[in-house]
Amino acid sequence: MTERQPEDLWLFGYGSLIWKPPPHYDLRVPGYIEGYVRRFWQASQDHRGTPEAPGRVATLIDRALWETLTDQHPSAPPRVWGAAYRIPSPRVAEVKEYLDIREINGYSIQYTPFNSSVSQPTPDQDMTATFQTIHPALEINTQTLPARIECLVYIGLPSNPQFLGPQDPQALAEHIVKSRG
Repeated sequence: MTERQPEDLWLFGYGSLIWKPPPHYDLRVPGYIEGYVRRFWQASQDHRGTPEAPGRVATLIDRALWETLTDQHPSAPPRVWGAAYRIPSPRVAEVKEYLDIREINGYSIQYTPFNSSVSQPTPDQDMTATFQTIHPALEINTQTLPARIECLVYIGLPSNPQFLGPQDPQALAEHIVKSRG
């Protein structure tokens, strides 16, 4: 009987993982997920704040839930753009351990389909070009890259104590600017 080999892990980054990618990824692919809204509604005492003055970090809100809330910033694009990172199977356990520490402050793991913008035409080609300008990717073999990839994503659910919910956009921006940590 042969042991099943662990699979590569695909991770979706929509906030800090875009600017500080996970270790050991061998491929970064721009694209988007659907069914969520990105907001700075998650408190952070460790990365963007302190216990005395929690900062704010991005989280995703299920679109169906978001539509029931009173968000003073009512516009929300139909897609959340970001990047999928492929973690090779020999490094998956190590990277998950690292991410579980990095993303521990109220985040939960979910899985969602990711739509690659390099393996299929997208309605927002200008977003793909912008992302590639900011984060040039290695040459991606689009013949072997699936159009949709099941990705792990860290989300701050409304049930966690760090989730703050809707806030006035101006007050939120001022809070983010003055946050330290």
